[in-house]
Amino acid sequence: MRYLPMLLLALACTAGSAQELQVPLDSEGDLVRIGSKLERDLRLFPDYAGFREARLFQIADTTFALEIFCRRNGQLLKYRSLLPTPEIDALRRQVSARILSLRPTALLDRSGRSRFLLRTFLLSYGFYAWALPAALDLDGRAAPVTALMTGSAGFIAPFSYTNRHPVSQTAAGLSAHLGTTGIFHGALLSGLLFGEDLPERGTLAMALASSAGGLVGGFKMAQRSTMTAGTAEMIGSGGNYGMIMGLGAAHLIDLYEEENLRAISALALTGSGLGYWGGHILARQQPYTRGDAEVLTTTGVLGAYMAATSLLLLTDSENARAYTATAMSGSALGIGLGDRLLRGEDFTTGESRMMMLGAVGGMLMSTAVGVLVDASERVNAFLATGGAVGGFWFTYRTFAGGKSDQGKEVARAPQFSLTHSLSDTPLLTCRYNFY
Repeated sequence: MRYLPMLLLALACTAGSAQELQVPLDSEGDLVRIGSKLERDLRLFPDYAGFREARLFQIADTTFALEIFCRRNGQLLKYRSLLPTPEIDALRRQVSARILSLRPTALLDRSGRSRFLLRTFLLSYGFYAWALPAALDLDGRAAPVTALMTGSAGFIAPFSYTNRHPVSQTAAGLSAHLGTTGIFHGALLSGLLFGEDLPERGTLAMALASSAGGLVGGFKMAQRSTMTAGTAEMIGSGGNYGMIMGLGAAHLIDLYEEENLRAISALALTGSGLGYWGGHILARQQPYTRGDAEVLTTTGVLGAYMAATSLLLLTDSENARAYTATAMSGSALGIGLGDRLLRGEDFTTGESRMMMLGAVGGMLMSTAVGVLVDASERVNAFLATGGAVGGFWFTYRTFAGGKSDQGKEVARAPQFSLTHSLSDTPLLTCRYNFY
């Protein structure tokens, strides 16, 4: 019973407090967690065997809690120390000084590094490795050696560069898009310049130059800009959409029937440029995430699919240009509807891909039903379209609104935890958490 007054005092002191706020551990305000790898370099907490991580929380205006987690003998231990503002200021200066002298790259934003390196790997081995020897007209042993060296450099060079430089998700996304679509932009530019007398090696050279330029230029531009990863994704998706619309417009005005490569290339490049502009305008209307941009692509594809299927069911037309015009209109309507569905949402890339897979899964299931009942072609088309829309809508409703409850304050029961201070003195704490 002798501990009861202490317990009541602890409850009285903490019952009215709000949630603790995690704050940075360094003076610059960038580092919110020190992990085991960083600690091996900085050696800030050498007395804590089995160190896992350290975090800092603000309890009141002048009081902070430093929490250190260690793992020993398969058990996770937490050490908690309450420190005043002067000691926290000294700790932050020490952390910043250690980072500057021992690990200057610790605070670089490398969230997009793996994505960036994967794309450079795919581009180098999938395109550069064979396109460069072909563009240079190499033969004999020089061709495979150049291919292998090009493919290898396409990974090793960016890997070495990103060891010392930041790679944000924005830079990874924009460079990946411009590096990939740069292949098509280079080929279209060659078509615009040379028309029907398209030189094979010259076209490959222009595709290589455009792709490499887009990869490097997109990376540099994104690193210097303030755009988010979602904005970069929207701009890239807009460019793709505009290029497809340009090729569709060429079909509508019957350019494919004759030798009109210059006109087709001009329309595709113009469409791509307008698409980049349109994606930027859409991204300014509301804050898009990468997942939101992928959902918008899915709704655009579904809109085109629904429109073309509707034309088939209503008219049974065999006019290819009618289907092209209908699909183009449907995709625009789908994007407009998708933009409305995305208002107030912040989907992750995992959620957006679940919606895409939901649409594909619904289409396949409905098609299986049509095959099972031996339905006609038109009924199968109707079932497939309905299944795709239904699958998308089901998964959309599953994830939509999931962020709306996060801002609500919900009182939880007080949480008790037996922790240790830096001096290994047991300390009983109690706090209310509000989420």
